[in-house]
Amino acid sequence: MPHPFQKGQSEGLNAVFQFTVTGKEPRIATVVIRDQTIRVRSLCR
Repeated sequence: MPHPFQKGQSEGLNAVFQFTVTGKEPRIATVVIRDQTIRVRSLCR
């Protein structure tokens, strides 16, 4: 079951997370949480 972004739970949180996925289809994903919003960016390697 997916877990949606919970805007109210992110109050006061400013964070950046970076994930590196290796394998057949490698990717670098960045998740930015700021001002009670979320932004996800994925780049092919």
